[in-house]
Amino acid sequence: MRGDKRREEERREDKKREEETENLFDNYFQIFSEFTKGIKPQPRIDAMHEFAELSPEQRSEAITGAKNYILWYQNSGNDIKFSKNAAVFLKDMIFIDYQEIPEEQSGYDPELGF
Repeated sequence: MRGDKRREEERREDKKREEETENLFDNYFQIFSEFTKGIKPQPRIDAMHEFAELSPEQRSEAITGAKNYILWYQNSGNDIKFSKNAAVFLKDMIFIDYQEIPEEQSGYDPELGF
C-alpha cells in the first residue's frame, strides 16, 4: 500500500515537472516565434528537444537570454533572417552570453576583429 502511494506521488510530481517544463518552453518559444513571425520559421520540435535537455536553472536562463537577445538584435540593425533560431540558441548555449543585454550594439567583437 505504501509503495502504491509513493508511486502515485512520484507520478504526480513527474507530471507537475513536465507541465512546468512545457509552460517554460512555450514562453521561450513564443519569444522567438513573435520575433521572426512571417520572416523565418522556427524549428519547434528541435527547440523542444534541446530545451528538455537543459537543467531547470538553464531553462530559466534560456528565457532570460532569449528576451535579452531579441532586444539586442532589434537594436543591432541586423536583418532578422540572420538571427539565431530557437533551437540553435539552445544547442550552442548562446543564452549564457545574454543573461544581460550586451552594451555593444553593432555586433562587432574587438577580440575577433569583426
